[in-house]
Amino acid sequence: MGTDDFVQRPEYGGDIDLTRKIHSVFTQYNKTGEKLSYSAGLRLEHTDRLLEEAKGDNYAYKQWDLFPTFSALYKAENGYEWKAAYSRRIERTKTSMMNPFMARRHSEVLEEGDTELRPEFIDAVEVGFVKSFGKNSLFANAFYRHTANPISRVNSVYNDIILYRTYTNAKASDAYGLEAGLDLNPVKWWKLYFGGTLYQYAVKGNIFDEELKGNSLNYSFNINTHFKITPTWTTELNFNYLSRTETVQGEDTQLFVPNLSVRKSVFNNRGAFTLQWASISMGLWDANQQRLTTRGRDFYASTNYINEVDKISLSFSYKINELGKVLKFSKSEFGEKEF
Repeated sequence: MGTDDFVQRPEYGGDIDLTRKIHSVFTQYNKTGEKLSYSAGLRLEHTDRLLEEAKGDNYAYKQWDLFPTFSALYKAENGYEWKAAYSRRIERTKTSMMNPFMARRHSEVLEEGDTELRPEFIDAVEVGFVKSFGKNSLFANAFYRHTANPISRVNSVYNDIILYRTYTNAKASDAYGLEAGLDLNPVKWWKLYFGGTLYQYAVKGNIFDEELKGNSLNYSFNINTHFKITPTWTTELNFNYLSRTETVQGEDTQLFVPNLSVRKSVFNNRGAFTLQWASISMGLWDANQQRLTTRGRDFYASTNYINEVDKISLSFSYKINELGKVLKFSKSEFGEKEF
């Protein structure tokens, strides 16, 4: 204290180099018919991941994987469109989850990653229909999703006042349920969308040499309404809600976020001013916050994550040309999450 000298504590620091090489080849077949259309694809992928520590320890992960996909759409005589799909995909690990050096998250938690953390593999099946009537439409799907090696954040006791947190692969998780949505356009100036999901969720795994499992009935919904006040003035209000869910060591509470925006188009719709009110709270409700609770044989921890609310921003955008309607950029698979 009182000097400009810093002392490095070896247990809380170090250097790592993470190299991830991914090579893949894929093929896809599409068939479009008057009533029946379908596509089938297959991707063969090789992952070569190497995490190296400066002190000389190396952790390698090499694996070949197959990712099949299939989808079909049938147009029935009564105006219904029936669809079915299957896909397998991968959710890769983040570098922070594999960091082997202890980090102090705050005064009560020390965090350390798992150098041998494996990616998640997700198999999803769904069947459903779409029904259009005028400018309105209705859809409903039944789905099943199996996740192998789901990544979980888990806690244990470090000492009498500090928890030890790390990331690990649980054995598996399963979710099955229903998803439905209604898109309405009652009048020319008003659009309304309502969609929701109801599903049973279960997760299990061996955590710190203890067999753990959790299950819960979960639901989520989204409401979005759009008003065209004048040809150049529009407003949009949306509300997203995610229910409480069980985790492998505890539970996460509900999370909901209301948002409002007003848009004014200028310069023949090439430019626009947008006023946005994000995470509306006004001190009336607990928007944009979620409590995460974990428990074990010898500890209990509960943290309420309170994010900023009532964020107001004003922005201006201008389209120089129409390239945005032509160019299509591929999405990265790294870090994307299902909601």
